[in-house]
Amino acid sequence: MIIDLIKFRDYCDIRKWDFNEFTSEFTFQFRLCRFIEDSFDNQNIELESNINRYKLFKLSKKEIDIDILTNNSEKIAIEIKYIRDFGSHNIGMFEFCKDIKFLEELVEQSFSNGIAIIFTTIPNLFTSPNSELKPKNIENINLYNAFRINKNLRGELKIKTGKMDKSLILKNSYPLQWIDFTPNIKACIINVK
Repeated sequence: MIIDLIKFRDYCDIRKWDFNEFTSEFTFQFRLCRFIEDSFDNQNIELESNINRYKLFKLSKKEIDIDILTNNSEKIAIEIKYIRDFGSHNIGMFEFCKDIKFLEELVEQSFSNGIAIIFTTIPNLFTSPNSELKPKNIENINLYNAFRINKNLRGELKIKTGKMDKSLILKNSYPLQWIDFTPNIKACIINVK
């Protein structure tokens, strides 16, 4: 299954479904499910599906945002992030990387593929900086560089902010290619196989 964000955007436009800074992440999930259901035949779609359903335990997350089981027994997992709060956008960036890590784990176990989609209203996720990045916590530099300079998520990524001090390692490399989803929202899709 290949999800085309432009076709998803057009599908939403036809239905006059608006997206803005007040839209919830769940709204994106629900509308994407409607799009998948109308675009692809023979899908069984679940929202917020627990991994124990597949006899999986101790992965980096416990629930799959969108879980698809096709009639030919393919399992597809979709994770969605909508980052719209500038004050915590760095946490959202790390959580998106955590989604990708989770999808890597699911694909290693039994899923045919995983799809991570990020939507944002925050230019600091996708714009190249005008000057050298100097984060408050230097530990975050690889995360910021991955999103804003290299535009590629790979290797070890860390976040340190407040009481949060975490890191993860992505096994593969994931280029970030942003599209205009609406005039104020950018989007990027990552396929994990």
